[in-house]
Amino acid sequence: MNEDRLKEFSSQSVLFMCGQCHMFFQGSDDCLVKIWATDDGRLLATLRGHSAEICDMAVNHENTLLASASCDKAIRVWCLRTCAPITVLQAHGASITSIQVRLMHIEGITRVGMGKGRFSQV
Repeated sequence: MNEDRLKEFSSQSVLFMCGQCHMFFQGSDDCLVKIWATDDGRLLATLRGHSAEICDMAVNHENTLLASASCDKAIRVWCLRTCAPITVLQAHGASITSIQVRLMHIEGITRVGMGKGRFSQV
């Protein structure tokens, strides 16, 4: 990646790389999640919706969903194919510092789990 692309990073960033999907993800104190191509460093998408800095991100096993956690006490789940928002999980009482994505398929319903066995229906 060239130096011009690196200048676009905010001062506080969380970087997460997904080698199988050839992307890496940047969440930062500008409240944005950015998706970059690993082959040429192009900015592929900017995901908006958080109102505070991004603390952590995770991609599901199938590389189809990205979850972003923020100090705004919300987890946002995004479709990686379309970059569209899927759901917002807001039942947290404090800033979220870490997330882990697990998917369960029960009778055709997809549920997204965010740690400690709690699942929210998507």
